[in-house]
Amino acid sequence: MVSRFERIRRNDPVFGRMTFMKGGRGYWEGTAHFIPTNSKVEVMVDGASDDSFSEQHEIFDKISQTWPEIVPKIMDAIAFAFPDHSRGFIISSLSIPKSRCLEDAEWDVMFETPSTGYFYTAVMKGAEVLRIDWDS
Repeated sequence: MVSRFERIRRNDPVFGRMTFMKGGRGYWEGTAHFIPTNSKVEVMVDGASDDSFSEQHEIFDKISQTWPEIVPKIMDAIAFAFPDHSRGFIISSLSIPKSRCLEDAEWDVMFETPSTGYFYTAVMKGAEVLRIDWDS
């Protein structure tokens, strides 16, 4: 029997060791290898405690495949919104929606600039930037 205070954990071949975060709709936190940047990124994966992640795996793959088209749009949007901010952006996390196709999916990608300590969130719909949020 699982205590109501005990965290639900699982291993996923794409998203690694994951922890289910209760509250609201609930979601999973993990760490994945993001091939386009050859780096580890934190992932927040939409899904129920018993989700198979098949749709989320497909969305993650599609984001990875279209990343060369997506990242210039994000960098242009950051430069337009914050023209005085430095470069040196490093991707830190992705939200992975449960969706059948990327074009209809709303998701976020977060960047940091280690030299300044700034954090940027690109709120996306498909491959298009809806807005850029900034936090210091």
